[in-house]
Amino acid sequence: MFQLFRRNARKAQQIAPDTRGRTIYAIGDIHGRLDLLDLLLELIAKDAKRHAKGERPVLVFLGDYIDRGRDSRGVLERVIDLKAEGRFEVIPLMGNHERALLNFLKDPVPFRGWLDYGGQETLESYGVPVIASTAPDDELIDCAAKLESQIGHRLDFLRSLKLWHLIGTYLFVHAGVRPGLDLDQQVEKDLLWIRAPFLNPESHGLPYTVVHGHTPEPTVRVRPDRISLDTGAYASGVLSAARLNGGEVEVFGTAAG
Repeated sequence: MFQLFRRNARKAQQIAPDTRGRTIYAIGDIHGRLDLLDLLLELIAKDAKRHAKGERPVLVFLGDYIDRGRDSRGVLERVIDLKAEGRFEVIPLMGNHERALLNFLKDPVPFRGWLDYGGQETLESYGVPVIASTAPDDELIDCAAKLESQIGHRLDFLRSLKLWHLIGTYLFVHAGVRPGLDLDQQVEKDLLWIRAPFLNPESHGLPYTVVHGHTPEPTVRVRPDRISLDTGAYASGVLSAARLNGGEVEVFGTAAG
């Protein structure tokens, strides 16, 4: 049984909030939980009718669509369909799990580690026989070829995913940023993987509110210069989102009940 939850709007922040007049919905790490994503999209659609004021709202996905949950394939298809449908301006970002999948497909032997942190569930979702990361090299190469044949033209979508997106004073990125570096100095490894150096300092130093996922937390965190939206959906049953509209930040999502 799943329920929908929402929290009261909060006013942001030390950084002057600016969404360029757009109503923005950002969604945290999904990890194959199509069931939760569909519930959350239903809530967002209803909310957008009240708050988007006739304009097409923006829907930002913070990456990690695949792995760990049971329906990675279904999640990717849903995001692609939403982008084609046009009700929202859909901005899909790259997560470290998408990068790990692409690395495995390109060169499976050195990137076999992907199988140990969610890749096996993605294989199963695409109907590819599951193998261990310790499998012989020839089996890994065969597995990658089979998976690529199943993903097919969706590879173009995966390869096109953006590392970050900026709207007004909100910077959307999967993991975070390296404190002390300007946006044009950030590197992919940090944008997809960073944790402690970004999470620990009081401020990352950029003139943006960074909206990110990657590091699971029990609840959504709204801080002066960042908003954390990964609530560990694949394990917790809680998939979270935030609506950003001018200076308002409202958090809502699904909750296991």
